[in-house]
Formats: sequence, C-alpha cells, structure tokens
Amino acid sequence: MPEPFRADHVGSLLRPPEVQEARAAFRDGSLNRDQLHQVQDKAILAALERQRSAGVDIFTDGEFRRTGFQNDMVEAVEGFVATERPAVVRIWQGPGGEPQEQGTRQVVGAKLRRVRRLTEHQTNFLKEHAPGPVKMTVPSPSQFPAISYQTGVTEEFYPTRSDLLWELASIIKSEINA
Repeated sequence: MPEPFRADHVGSLLRPPEVQEARAAFRDGSLNRDQLHQVQDKAILAALERQRSAGVDIFTDGEFRRTGFQNDMVEAVEGFVATERPAVVRIWQGPGGEPQEQGTRQVVGAKLRRVRRLTEHQTNFLKEHAPGPVKMTVPSPSQFPAISYQTGVTEEFYPTRSDLLWELASIIKSEINA
C-alpha cells in the first residue's frame, strides 16, 4: 500500500541564527572562511536530521552556504562584471514597510565561461552526509537575461537576451548532468 503522504520542500530552509551570525562575522572579518564552514556544516547536519525525522526522503542542505540564488552562477562562471547601475531595479516593501531598492550589480560583460561546477562545493558535503538521495537547487537560466543583461554592456557579447539565455541554458544543463 502506498504511503498516504509525501513530504518534500523546494530546497531552501530558514537560516538558523548561528548561520546568520557567522555570515555577519565573516563579512566584518572576525570569522575566517574555515570557521564559517564549520558553523554551516553543523547547521546542515542538523537540517539533514530534521528532514529525515520529518519523513523527507530526498535531502537538501537548506541552501545554508548560499547568500543568494544567483551567487553560484556568478562565482563559478567568468563573464560577470560589477556595474554601478543595476540592470534591473525593483522597489519592494522591507520588513518594516519601508520601500527598499533591490537589484543585482553583477551583469554579463564578457563571454561566459564556466570555470568550475556551480554547486560542487555544496553537493560534495551533502552527498557525504545525507541519509538518502539529494537534490540541489540551481538557478533558472531564464532569470539571468532578466537581471544580468544590461544595454550598453552585454550586447557586445550577446546581441539579444535570447542569445544569453541559450548560453546560460547550456551552462545549467552541464551542471545538472554532472
């Protein structure tokens, strides 16, 4: 008889306070990268146990090593450049209701070239410690032409957003197949 319920989640879990505090300490220089990873490792192990005890049978690291969904792409692929003006600016309501401006300042400013796997540094630890099959979220290639294509910067290398999309889809496909 099949199980009556199936438990799953998208992959991202709320970062525990100790992970948030460790990130802040790393940013201000009072914690080194190894110390940050130790805090993240401990939190990931606890998250794996929480998933196991909840009946989740495909495991994630909760994205505890990530600061943003697009960071894996920007860090593993050459061709993103910093810009003064975000390619897209969104105004949204912050936690206190005040308007906040949000936008990425990393835009495509050269031909893209993958220099390492996007999630290898995350999946190795996850595969070693998860009590079952694992999954890792990867960014959608369609997101980047929307947030990282900047007129006057990107079209020299990718004349259209569609050209950029096809390049990104190839990079994501190779990540999934790895």
